[in-house]
Amino acid sequence: RASIENDLDERKTKLKAMQKELHSNGDIDNVSSSDIDRAEKSYAKIKNSLQRKLNNLEQLRLSSADQEEKIIKLQEFLESFDIESLRQKRNQKNELERNLIELRGIVNLEKRELTSLKKLAKKLEPCDCFEHLPTCKYMQKSDQNKQKMDLQERKVMLSSVKLDDIQKLFDEMIENYDEKINKHSRLVSRKSKLISEVSDARVETQRLESTVTSLQTSLSDSKNNLDDLIERFKIAGDDNPVAKLKVKIYELEKEVRSLDIQRTRVINKLADWKARH
Repeated sequence: RASIENDLDERKTKLKAMQKELHSNGDIDNVSSSDIDRAEKSYAKIKNSLQRKLNNLEQLRLSSADQEEKIIKLQEFLESFDIESLRQKRNQKNELERNLIELRGIVNLEKRELTSLKKLAKKLEPCDCFEHLPTCKYMQKSDQNKQKMDLQERKVMLSSVKLDDIQKLFDEMIENYDEKINKHSRLVSRKSKLISEVSDARVETQRLESTVTSLQTSLSDSKNNLDDLIERFKIAGDDNPVAKLKVKIYELEKEVRSLDIQRTRVINKLADWKARH
């Protein structure tokens, strides 16, 4: 690291002296091959950057067009989707299910009541009377229980019929309404997300278009500058002190950049080593 630091400092000092010498020379506008090399690299850099932005812009436009097409298809599908009808049917099915649960409980209670009345009827069957009289307590209780039992049997029958009717209606509603409603909700969310993405893409498209316009102007200016330098270089070339000095400065600048990169790598390696130890 110390060796790189010393080499870097030495070249920076030498570079500073050369640049000072160049600026003190009255023929600083003389064009050297290093000036053309710089201009060519600048032109190539702008051109590459412009091409990348144009590629990004094209991909963004294609992606936006695809998303807009998906939004249209989603909208058409959602418009054909009678969500209110589905919600009503789901609510009806849920109401039927609640009624079924409630009615099953009622039927079970009424059946238990009927069973109790039948058991009581069995107990009231024995009687020592040779001929049943109106005053016979067994006869009186048995008649009362029979009336209750007949009434309870009718109630069980009516409740069971009602239960069967509701069960039949419920069984006919075989569609999974919740699944369809959830699907509708997912599609609505998907559509909203696509609309947001298209909106963001439009903003990004405008930004890229502005960048492309700026780069196109820069590329034109860079090309004009390069052409001008080439024409001026044709006149004298590198056969003059100023041009030769510019070439040396250009080469020395490359050495400085290379050493600076090496120094950064060494520093990063030392930092990694210290972090591990």
